[in-house]
Amino acid sequence: MQLTLLIVLAVVSIIGFVLISCVFVRCIVPALGRLKNRVLVEEKEDPKDQSIPVPPSSDRNQIPGVPTGTEE
Repeated sequence: MQLTLLIVLAVVSIIGFVLISCVFVRCIVPALGRLKNRVLVEEKEDPKDQSIPVPPSSDRNQIPGVPTGTEE
């Protein structure tokens, strides 16, 4: 009797695990993928970002008020 109960419990546990795995793979994983794609959609550029010109690296030393990092 006890051995039969243990076998039934093991079989029910395996079937439950398989069902939960199927639901997870078929429903939750695609939903997470759609959510991630929605977050990764590129946003519009802010016009404030384009108002400040960025000089090439050779001209950075000529900008007043910018620390060079070589002075100690």
